[in-house]
Amino acid sequence: MRITFDNKADREKAERYLKSTIDDLNRFLIKDCSEETREEYCNYGLSFDVIEDEETGELSYLRYQLSWGGPSDEIRFYPDGLIEYVYMDWFVGIGFDVSCVKEFQALKSDLGGMTMFEVAQ
Repeated sequence: MRITFDNKADREKAERYLKSTIDDLNRFLIKDCSEETREEYCNYGLSFDVIEDEETGELSYLRYQLSWGGPSDEIRFYPDGLIEYVYMDWFVGIGFDVSCVKEFQALKSDLGGMTMFEVAQ
């Protein structure tokens, strides 16, 4: 996967978090459609937020936050179609372009696809 930014993060650790997220999404959205798994999926993320550009106030991206603190991780959905997985840990971070990964495409579809941007604005 293409790196979108790298601010001196531990890439190996970030890739382990990314792999774990892909495995979770695969189980939630592709492999296991049981009621128990669906309930676990509904409790998976911490928040789903609209992030605006500080200067213009316009929509920058939609954030699906998975964890916070040190480390934290989130999935960012941009209006241009980019899906970015971001790992951050105490003043460092790294982003991965996951736009073509089927699990992230499934998540985007489950969250409403491009209509989620219409609702956010």
